[in-house]
Amino acid sequence: MEGSPTINVDALTMHVDTLYDTVFTPETRLWRRVISHALEDTMIISSDRKRSLAKLKAHNWIMSQGEDFRDACYWANLDPDMIYETYIKMIKEGRIKFTARQL
Repeated sequence: MEGSPTINVDALTMHVDTLYDTVFTPETRLWRRVISHALEDTMIISSDRKRSLAKLKAHNWIMSQGEDFRDACYWANLDPDMIYETYIKMIKEGRIKFTARQL
């Protein structure tokens, strides 16, 4: 798919790599997929309107650390603070970028 980056996110992979691990309930795996999808959306490099909006929405959801974000992390059996801190680190390292058209 055009605009899909190759993703190598070591710090998050160790927590989200078990999306399909049978140790987790189907509900937990579903919420892990929600978190994973949001993180993938923040790495969109395409600047078309639809993808830019998805990226911004995911970014704002993580950055807000709102109740719905925290609940999704807890339901996914993930630490919301770790997800947030790792996300901030990825921005600082330039692994997540926004173009002028995406803002």
